[in-house]
Amino acid sequence: HNLVPDMITWGVLALGCQSLDEAKVLLEGMELSGHTLNPVIAGSFLGNACCGNKIDYILEIMQLMMYKRIRPTEHIYTILDKYKAATEDKLKYNKKSRAYRNPKFRTKFEVFKNRYEKMQALNGRDKLHAHLKERRTIN
Repeated sequence: HNLVPDMITWGVLALGCQSLDEAKVLLEGMELSGHTLNPVIAGSFLGNACCGNKIDYILEIMQLMMYKRIRPTEHIYTILDKYKAATEDKLKYNKKSRAYRNPKFRTKFEVFKNRYEKMQALNGRDKLHAHLKERRTIN
């Protein structure tokens, strides 16, 4: 029938991408149909990644957004702000959890915080939301 997916179709499919591998397959399909990553699809990926605490998935999508110069929406900032705050709290108060005790996770979370700060600065958000930076960092 020569049906070609449009951006709405890709957006719905993005909601189901629970892993980085699934997101990569979707991005390849989008590219083959002449579409590219946009803030709505990136937000779907990040929402899924943050809900599942999949730090590699989060970092990869953030890197891709920066590489493709995709400006984050307020929705994306809200997702990442909540993830950052919740993870900082868990690192501080939930020391029994295997995931949060893992030194690799802690290192990757520091990469996330640095990348997120850079993303906000590049898009002019750092000055508007300076109060979010005032949260204490976890050592």
